[in-house]
Amino acid sequence: MADWLIRNAVPIGVAAAIVATAWYFFDWIRLFFGWIFPAKKPEDFKLDVNQLVEKLLAESQARTDLRYELESRNQEIAQLRSAIEALQARRGESGIPDALERLKVGDTEKAKQIFRDTAARKETEGAKAKKEAAQAYRHLGALAYLNEPKEARIAYEKVVALEPINLVGWNQLGAVCWNPGRSAPASTRPSSSGKSTPPTATWTRAARRGRSCW
Repeated sequence: MADWLIRNAVPIGVAAAIVATAWYFFDWIRLFFGWIFPAKKPEDFKLDVNQLVEKLLAESQARTDLRYELESRNQEIAQLRSAIEALQARRGESGIPDALERLKVGDTEKAKQIFRDTAARKETEGAKAKKEAAQAYRHLGALAYLNEPKEARIAYEKVVALEPINLVGWNQLGAVCWNPGRSAPASTRPSSSGKSTPPTATWTRAARRGRSCW
């Protein structure tokens, strides 16, 4: 071992010198970049917790509102289709073909009047006709929602008064109450039955909103 060290003393010395020189320059380089890019201190990583919470909640709310808007739009389309199909099923009755023709040019008044008359007539027929009256009011609300939000709200309030477990009625009442572009002032609520009991079915967001404005 001693002989090996003696024979390789020069290479070992050169290698040690190279390592020491490299370490010396590395230390200076580290110090130099430390001055330019100082290491972050622990306090630099502190967060404004309240600000972060508000940001996360805002992003979540935006996604929820978009989803709700899409759901409301799909429900509106479904209710309009249901109202038109209900008229088509009665096209043999007087005045209904004319109402359907007027719908083609965007005139809903004739169709709404048919559903108003139907609902009023069914309400006078007693408890057995409640479901049919609620259905007529639901169709009326779907058509009125296009341009008469106040009338739509009154119609959907009638729906949930007649059928407290009608989840579609609660959905649409929530939509007409909370849609920013179609909000309407509070209407006169039906006084015959008082406030309705909320349905036991699974609540959608729109239905919860409908209940909150009832």
